[in-house]
Amino acid sequence: MRWLVCVFLGSALMLHGCSDEKCVHYDGGQGFDVDTSEADTSSDDTADSDVTAPPEDSQQPPCDPGFVLDDDLGCVDIDECSDESHNCSPDGTCTNTPGGFECACNEGYSGDGVDCTSLDACSPDSDDCGVHASCVVLGEGGLGCLCDPGYSGDGQDCTDIDECSLDLHNCDPNAFCTNMPGDFLCTCSATFHGDGQTCTPSSNCSDPWLNGVDVSEWQGVIDWQQVRNDGIDFAFIRVAYGIYHIDDYFDANWQGAADVGIVRGAYQFFRMKHDPIAQAQVLLDHMGPLQPGDLPPVIDVEPDPYDDTVYSGAEWAIAIGLWLDTVENALGVKPIIYTAPYAWAPINTADYADYPLWIAHWGVSCPSMVTGWDTWTFWQTTDSGSVAGIQGGVDLDRFNGSLEALQLTTW
Repeated sequence: MRWLVCVFLGSALMLHGCSDEKCVHYDGGQGFDVDTSEADTSSDDTADSDVTAPPEDSQQPPCDPGFVLDDDLGCVDIDECSDESHNCSPDGTCTNTPGGFECACNEGYSGDGVDCTSLDACSPDSDDCGVHASCVVLGEGGLGCLCDPGYSGDGQDCTDIDECSLDLHNCDPNAFCTNMPGDFLCTCSATFHGDGQTCTPSSNCSDPWLNGVDVSEWQGVIDWQQVRNDGIDFAFIRVAYGIYHIDDYFDANWQGAADVGIVRGAYQFFRMKHDPIAQAQVLLDHMGPLQPGDLPPVIDVEPDPYDDTVYSGAEWAIAIGLWLDTVENALGVKPIIYTAPYAWAPINTADYADYPLWIAHWGVSCPSMVTGWDTWTFWQTTDSGSVAGIQGGVDLDRFNGSLEALQLTTW
């Protein structure tokens, strides 16, 4: 370009021979044409062929993107950061630049500045958080790790809260608190019964009661006549451990107890890892039809020493219900539920409170009740009793009532 374009900033400037009356511009020099109809080209005849007259409607050129026209200053930069016309992330920083802006994620975040993700963020479907922690939505839509209820920490390292020691429990004054992972257990003290949060004095732990035992293959060969002579009125006999293991001594014990007039009942150790309906069918098949004077079958609900899976209370309740329904529909009698306060605590349902309860609570003068029941039908008092005709220790039990009441409980 042989001439500079005149730039007007409020008043005319004279630059290199360009004045407010005479200004030469080549087409497209700055995106606009300058009127040269009055330009003096006599000094250079060759310039005539290079100069093009602009159209009469020529206007002041627009400013480049990112600039705005000011009446006094001409094109000035727009500060998109200050007037919030940018699209940077709330977790980023906007920096103004000539004719534009730049977005950059803040410290602790990654991304292009428009989309920023916390480096500490987690995914709801992943294992980003620590053990006993979950990914949750935090303020302003962010994600973060929070310790599960019953635990405290930063979401990566969560430790159990000892509600009992910190007095954060709601146990009854007549109950004792036991800390559990992520929770606590309330158990009524001896001579009281209830769910541990409410305990009332027990009145069903005194005479009369009947004595009984529960046995399995662990007791080996049993002399049932000696057992009967030692004052045992009833016996629960294990038929199976889940689906696959049938008790080696069930048939002998089942027949031996009946032969000497001991009221008998069959029980099955219930395994959550096995199908509940299939388990119930195993019991029905090996026990056979109930005979007059037989007790209803028992589902043994307690932790499985060979299964470390943690099941929810709802999972337990559903599985137990399927077993109970299968047996009840087949026999027309409500089965008995065997459990212990610590075993029923994670289940914590009153849905089956209309079934007879066999409660295991050792070393107390009166057993604690579990959710749903306020009394017991059978009580396992110890796992180390001594009875004639049985080698070694054996579980001892009581029936809450007289012989006549026991007979009314049978099939």
